[in-house]
Amino acid sequence: MEIRLEDLSFSYGSVPVFKDINLVIDKPELVCILGPNGAGKSTLMHCMNKLQAPTSGTVYLDGKDLKTYSLKDLAKLVSFVPHTEDTTFSMSVLDTVLTGRLPHAGTLTTQEDVLIAAENLKLLGMQKYAMQGFDELSAGQHQKVMIARSLTQEPKLMLLDEPTANLDVKYQMLVMRLLRDVARLKGITVVTICHDLNVTSMYADRVVMLYDHRIYADGTPAEVLTEDNIKILYGIECQIIDIQGRPHIALLDGDELDSHLEDNLTIRPTSGTDDA
Repeated sequence: MEIRLEDLSFSYGSVPVFKDINLVIDKPELVCILGPNGAGKSTLMHCMNKLQAPTSGTVYLDGKDLKTYSLKDLAKLVSFVPHTEDTTFSMSVLDTVLTGRLPHAGTLTTQEDVLIAAENLKLLGMQKYAMQGFDELSAGQHQKVMIARSLTQEPKLMLLDEPTANLDVKYQMLVMRLLRDVARLKGITVVTICHDLNVTSMYADRVVMLYDHRIYADGTPAEVLTEDNIKILYGIECQIIDIQGRPHIALLDGDELDSHLEDNLTIRPTSGTDDA
């Protein structure tokens, strides 16, 4: 499935979030979007999923304007895992994952739907929680359930906003490896927002960097994750080391952090007197 962004811009009033974004993702691969806080990563993904309308420009899904898709038809093609999930509802984990079948099966759940949901829960290591309440789980477990629901939707395009948030190191690696393998083996285009540079480098096929309201760099991890790019985007020094044929970023605690703290850190005196 091809998703194409043409001259895409978004702003809140006169404040631009991003502008003139042109991007084509046209093959099954794991694409990671990077950028500092406030770069517009989540807003861009929301525009790719019809959750927000761009101020200008167009999103095309397989050559068709995204605006012309009904929400039901779009849900058959695109799944979305948000950064956080509302946990106020009380459903079992299995029923939560089964909601991913609604665009295909409607309200009539079949045995096949249950099998698909169960397989994906097992894939995320959550099968033993199937009958437990979703609102009884930890934040990291919520994240795994939402990814299982997204896979159960059987989309052509998966969009995930920080899918490794709240996960421990092992499951960060497991989830990113799973998403990479899903893209390659099932022919699904997977687009994620990431903050961890090294997890991104280890698993991404393609990295898109957002900075200064635009796409700053786009390419393989080796092409994009350079010392100069990281210095410009994040304002910190680093060293790049080749590990298993991929760049590993060693961040350096340098003068940039010192000057930031000196300019912004206020030390307030403790209460009390000097008398003992």
